[in-house]
Amino acid sequence: MARFTTTIDVERPAAEVFAYLEDFSNADEWDPGVAEARRLDDGPVTVGSRFELHLQVGSRTQRWVYTTSEHDAPTRVVFETSSKYAEGRDAIGVVPRGDAACTIQWEATFGFTSLLGRLVDPAFQLVFNRIAGKAVDGLRERMARMEREAA
Repeated sequence: MARFTTTIDVERPAAEVFAYLEDFSNADEWDPGVAEARRLDDGPVTVGSRFELHLQVGSRTQRWVYTTSEHDAPTRVVFETSSKYAEGRDAIGVVPRGDAACTIQWEATFGFTSLLGRLVDPAFQLVFNRIAGKAVDGLRERMARMEREAA
């Protein structure tokens, strides 16, 4: 299973950052690999909330439904997805650094469920690092924009 972890320091209150990140339909604002994202239910985000993301794979998109599997506002949210061939998980932590700053801790995993898929997992790690790296760059820019908008 491919795994990517990183941290991002943000000069905004943790509750504000968490409120943005817990709504996974915002992913298309910062992840260039997400062509479209939307929420599939209503109300406050909680365990069981569902999000539809259309992920860009080469010249086409694939539909994935992510379900919130953990929700501990305002510090941690986990989204999981699975299909017949693969499974993914995004765990996002938000750690306060005083009243007006925080650190995002993000861990993403993705793996193939078939035997053939598991054989390509080591090579896929390189691809996953590139995909996740672009997402992190986009998230850093979105968080910087959030900082500028508040100034």
